[in-house]
Amino acid sequence: MTNKKVVLIPAALLAALFAFSATYGLWFQTLYVDGTVQTGTLEWKIVTQFTSDAGKQSDRSILPGFEGDPFIVPEGKDVGWTDCVIADDGMSATFTMHNTYPCYMAMFSVYFRNTGTVPIHLEYIEFYDGNGTLIVNYTYPFQKLEDFRLDLTGDGFPDIEILWLDPLGEQIDPGKRSNEYSWWVHVLQTAPERATLQYKIKLVAVQWNESEWPIQYTQPT
Repeated sequence: MTNKKVVLIPAALLAALFAFSATYGLWFQTLYVDGTVQTGTLEWKIVTQFTSDAGKQSDRSILPGFEGDPFIVPEGKDVGWTDCVIADDGMSATFTMHNTYPCYMAMFSVYFRNTGTVPIHLEYIEFYDGNGTLIVNYTYPFQKLEDFRLDLTGDGFPDIEILWLDPLGEQIDPGKRSNEYSWWVHVLQTAPERATLQYKIKLVAVQWNESEWPIQYTQPT
């Protein structure tokens, strides 16, 4: 009589072997997925602006380093004036200060709107001179005032100093408008008399989940 041995394979092991073989087989096949992927639009624009001396108004002045408070020039003189032009694509705005003189001061502000389909974060503001050359950007809330003394005429001497007033890092949802972003400009003693001083600003924003804010910054001791 011939002895025959019967090997019993547990059902769980059979199931595992079947799953492995099916997976192994898929490695050598091409799988096709049919569907639609919707992508968002990252877009923002400057929608409105303000300058404090756009019309027939008495000039303002302030002390260097923005010490003290702004004050009306004695006798209410109206010598300098300002204007702003927002670019057609809304991505930048050019500010011009006309017929300026040392200690002349003007106040500026802008609003942005999220014209895309995804939330954005305002990361920093770039400042350019009248020729379109990047001078400096505002990122940190404790940057030194000296960083914002800009040579706009290219003579090697600073013409203006800028005091940025508002923190960045704001999130703007699609279709919503930003808070007001404001800054002051003071014309320095080294600026040419009766000069036309021009600069441009541009906002840099990112998708909300790529923002570095809140940026950790420690003031120097």
